[in-house]
Amino acid sequence: MKRKTLANILAELNLSTLRGADLRGFDFCASCLKGADLSHANLEGANLAGVDLRGAKLRGANLKGANLEHADLRGAKLRGANLQQSRITGIELLGADVRNVDFTGAHIRPRDDVTKRLPNLSLLKNYYERPNGCSVS
Repeated sequence: MKRKTLANILAELNLSTLRGADLRGFDFCASCLKGADLSHANLEGANLAGVDLRGAKLRGANLKGANLEHADLRGAKLRGANLQQSRITGIELLGADVRNVDFTGAHIRPRDDVTKRLPNLSLLKNYYERPNGCSVS
């Protein structure tokens, strides 16, 4: 029987249900979590840099202080998520639901090409313009 490594396990997380899981500080770097259910999961301080989160369910998830640089969040459901103080540079957000997301203190810089074609840019722009400590570059 072949022993599973952490890399093998992470590769299999596609469409997994990790709803409500405590994944604080976990390193998912460059993993595929496409379609995964991470609703209400605690991902505080997690490394999600370069992670494929297309279509993932992150409703109500705690991503405070998480690294989401260059993550692919196309079509992700982020409604009500906490992204306070998270690093979100170069993210892909096309079709993502960002209603009621708390971006307080987050460094937000969506990719320029995505910003030009983002259907709900006005919604995100409201977050950017709020005087809530949100840093927009």
